Amino acid sequence: MAVDHAKPDIHLVAALRDLTRREHLSYVNPRVQCVQWHMPFLLTEKAVDPGITQVYTDLMTSGGHGNTYSVRLPRNSGLASVGACQEHLGRRFGATLLAVRFGDELVVTPEWDRPVDAGTTLHYVGRERIDASTFAAGG
Repeated sequence: MAVDHAKPDIHLVAALRDLTRREHLSYVNPRVQCVQWHMPFLLTEKAVDPGITQVYTDLMTSGGHGNTYSVRLPRNSGLASVGACQEHLGRRFGATLLAVRFGDELVVTPEWDRPVDAGTTLHYVGRERIDASTFAAGG
């Protein structure tokens, strides 16, 4: 409250043990952004990129606008690169590729020209789970 009083136009981020208490802070300043105390990295993320924790919250909320899923590429996918997979996910389902598991290696935001093989696991965010059969050539 002291920070808000001293600098009312500052972008204020607070870490709380109990997020239900954020409504109390909103009486002081309705723009205050609150994060879980056990996730201190969110303090800096929220300070640098205002609104990012809303994205995280939506992803972690059942019934949110997007959920995270994974799918393994079938043998006959016809998709040879990460970029081809991303384009398939985006154009056909409005989904976004987050990471790819190449065997034992997980790569977040991999290069689009990196090759993919059958059995590669794609981790994505989307409105619904996508069946692997949609990746089959001509699927």
